[in-house]
Amino acid sequence: MKRIIIAHVSKQHSFHTAVALKRAGLLAKYITTVYDKQSSLTGKVKKVLKGATLNKAGTRRSAELEDDSVLLIGEFFGLLRIFLRRFKKINIDAFVMDYFGRNVANYVIKQKPDAVILYDGVGKKYIDKIKKKSPNTKVIMDVTISSRLYMKEIFEEDMKLYGHDKFYLQEASLWNKEHMQNVSDDFRYCDFYLVPSEVVKRSLIAADVPLSKLIKVPYGVSVRDFSYHEKPQKSAAEPLRLLFVGGVMHRKGIHHLCELVSMYNAQEVILEIAGGVVAFEDTPEKYRDCENIKFLGFVTRDRIAEKFKQADVFILPSLGEGLALVILEALATGTPVLTSNLSGGNDAVINYENGIVYDYNNLGQLKDGIDWFRANRDKIPAMSKAARKTVEEEYTWEKYYQQLVGKINNILEINQ
Repeated sequence: MKRIIIAHVSKQHSFHTAVALKRAGLLAKYITTVYDKQSSLTGKVKKVLKGATLNKAGTRRSAELEDDSVLLIGEFFGLLRIFLRRFKKINIDAFVMDYFGRNVANYVIKQKPDAVILYDGVGKKYIDKIKKKSPNTKVIMDVTISSRLYMKEIFEEDMKLYGHDKFYLQEASLWNKEHMQNVSDDFRYCDFYLVPSEVVKRSLIAADVPLSKLIKVPYGVSVRDFSYHEKPQKSAAEPLRLLFVGGVMHRKGIHHLCELVSMYNAQEVILEIAGGVVAFEDTPEKYRDCENIKFLGFVTRDRIAEKFKQADVFILPSLGEGLALVILEALATGTPVLTSNLSGGNDAVINYENGIVYDYNNLGQLKDGIDWFRANRDKIPAMSKAARKTVEEEYTWEKYYQQLVGKINNILEINQ
């Protein structure tokens, strides 16, 4: 039986990757920093948490993974990393990533599995170490976001066009030569790359990764957790209710979105923004007195589904993503989507059927999208049904499991 190790410093969709391989009998070990397993430090810390923090901690466990299949590396540092995020300007990510990558590499070399699935940011030196000391182990990188080199060009274009410097502050590592060299090397030394969307695929091709190494497997969404609520027919006299979910930062296009929405009054458009504010982000301060823009702060997962139900349209004007899971969650609830062509989730959007996709650098198109929904309120119920159908047919986690296992088996058969 083939054996595969998965190593992720945080979580993202990696639980689902592990579950897919476990069901197929391929999982050797799932490695992470923070996981709520019996006798873990995470489990002990969880006992003193309350409210939203406790709910968030509860997501650090998979019902389908047995505790003995999960290995924790750097758990204390992982917890400290999460705690320090509330201070915004204190960041130990680089240290935690290096510690985790080094110890994962040593474990992989000792175990010599058939393959290891790593995530972007591990670093060339540890990938190189695995390939030298465990040459029969196929190294697969699961790329969760567009290439940093690709995004850097887009961010520089945005700063030049709109006269700001926020990306120098919020995405400072992109202007660190050593970091960018490591990132560039990440995309040269792995055997294969899992990509969730066309935009990630394009970004890696732009970074000179051979097309033959790229394997597209879109993520999924739980149709049970995000149940369908058909949008009712509303009067054109009612305001169009927009919902944004995600980190409040320039990478997500929040500065463009708030500027556009502020041009409307509260009888025309209302925007709710659910998400924590990152360091160096002044958009909430700029628009705090705008009556039709509401900053909700971090909203727990159990409340997000209700927010989707209340919204007419989900909006994500992102300038850099992999495949924004929140778009799939919106579609699952029957909420039409208005998004940029850099969100990754735009792959699931069919114009004027279940949403609208606009060119990221054309804010006139974004405004046109908002105006189209305002003028075509009668189309939203049908788009709501189409949105749910898209997810049920193409973007469930079961579909992801099937596609992933099939592609991984193909990889394992190469050069056997």
